[in-house]
Amino acid sequence: MHASLLIALTLTLSTSPPALMEGDLIFQESRSSLSEAVEAATKSDLTHMGIVTLVDGQLHVYEASGPVGLTRLDRWIT
Repeated sequence: MHASLLIALTLTLSTSPPALMEGDLIFQESRSSLSEAVEAATKSDLTHMGIVTLVDGQLHVYEASGPVGLTRLDRWIT
């Protein structure tokens, strides 16, 4: 079995999600007023996204929610 296939299989069978790293793209179902329009246009429940970054040892998300800004990851996922 190829190593890459084994790694993919191992990740698929894992019970916990992989750790986020700086530069990862992260998606969510938004509850914003525009989310219905985004959902209709894209045919996807995922209506908002951001880019994970590290600030002072803490994970944050760059997102465009109004002006582009930083949100702590723990606040972004709740």
